Amino acid sequence: MSGIYIHIPFCRQACNYCNFHFATSLSKKEAMLVAINKEIVLTAEDGKWLVNTIYFGGGTPSLMEVEEIATILNTIQSVYKVDGGAEITLEANPDDLTEEKLKGWRAAGINRLSIGVQSFLKKT
Repeated sequence: MSGIYIHIPFCRQACNYCNFHFATSLSKKEAMLVAINKEIVLTAEDGKWLVNTIYFGGGTPSLMEVEEIATILNTIQSVYKVDGGAEITLEANPDDLTEEKLKGWRAAGINRLSIGVQSFLKKT
């Protein structure tokens, strides 16, 4: 079983417990997306591996636009053999969930969400 992990390093705010690389500014988002897609192509080894899982973690991948996630998935599918039943997961914060985004992610190929809850306190 082979899997691909895509780290999306952007967050709305810093969490004091987090040890992962992240940024609270989206100013470098476009450059990061270009780099992610380039790295996917450069490391593909001519479709040598059958991919069974794709995981978008972070950071907060649900901050990304649906089209940006779809572009990354299209890049993966263009250079890797992706199992038709592959589990494709996106980490999401509850605040980012809208019907439009959920439908867009599903259409793009996301078939599993990992919903992170940092607090059950409602922001006011």
